[in-house]
Amino acid sequence: MVSRTVLVTGCSSGFGLETSVLLARRGWHVLATMRDLERRDVLDRTAAGAGVRVEVLQLDVTDGDSIARAVNGIGSLDALVHNAGIGDAGFFTDMPDETVRTTMETHFFGVLELTRRALPALRAHSSVRARIVVVSSVGAFFPQPALSAYVASKWAVEGWAEVVAMELRPMGIDVVLVEPGMFKTAIWTRATVARPTGSPYGAVVDRLQPRLMQIVQRFGRDPRVVAVRIADLLEARRPRFRNPVGVDAWALWAAGRLVPAGARQRLLGRLVGLDRLRP
Repeated sequence: MVSRTVLVTGCSSGFGLETSVLLARRGWHVLATMRDLERRDVLDRTAAGAGVRVEVLQLDVTDGDSIARAVNGIGSLDALVHNAGIGDAGFFTDMPDETVRTTMETHFFGVLELTRRALPALRAHSSVRARIVVVSSVGAFFPQPALSAYVASKWAVEGWAEVVAMELRPMGIDVVLVEPGMFKTAIWTRATVARPTGSPYGAVVDRLQPRLMQIVQRFGRDPRVVAVRIADLLEARRPRFRNPVGVDAWALWAAGRLVPAGARQRLLGRLVGLDRLRP
C-alpha cells in the first residue's frame, strides 16, 4: 500500500509531537513542522526511540513566506493537521494588542493561509478522501475568564471549519475538529499571562495562576490520548465533525448546552474571584 502523507504543525512538543510519532508508527509519511528548528531535539529522540522516522520542516503559521516554503514541492498530501497554538492569557483590558493579534494569527489566519496553500496538494491525494484536522479547544464551547483572545480565536476557527467542511466535501476532502480538555502540554508552561502594574485584576491573576498549574499537574491527561484521537480520525471511514477529547471536555460540552450563559458566567466569576472586585 502506498504510504499516505500528512503535514502536522506545532510538532516541537505536546499534541503535534505525539501525533507525528504515532502516525509514523502507523505507516504514514509524516511532515512534522515547527516554527523553531532548534527545538526539534525532543521530537528526534522520541521518533528514534519509537523506531520511526519523521521529516522535519520549518513552518511558522504566522508567516506567509514560511508557509509557502514548507508547502512548495509537496506533490500530494493526504492529510493536514492544524495543531500549532499558543496559550497567552490575561484579562482583556490588560492584554497588549500585539498579543491579541498574534493569537488570532496563530489560531485563525494561519490556519486559513496554510489550508489555502495546501489545497492543491490535498486535491492530488492518494487516499479515498483527504482529511483536514483542526485542533481546537473546550474554550470554543465553554469560555472562561482571562482567555478572551484565545476563546475568540477558537470560536473563529470553528465557525470557519464548519463552513469549509461543506465547501470541501465535494472535492473529496473532509474537515473535522478536535476539542481537547485539559492535557499536560507545554502550552501551560510557555504561556504568558498579562499583568500590568496597577491592573484591577492583579490579585486575581496572582491567585489564579498557581492554582491553575496545580490543577493541570493533578488532573491533566497524557497528550498521547489526543494523538490517538487525531490518528483515528485520519483513518476513519466516516469521521465525526466535532470531537471533544477527555472526560472534562465532554462534561463542559454538555454544561455549555444545558446551563444558561448567565448562570455559567456568574459561577465562573465566583470561582475565579471576580465577584470580589469593585468598580
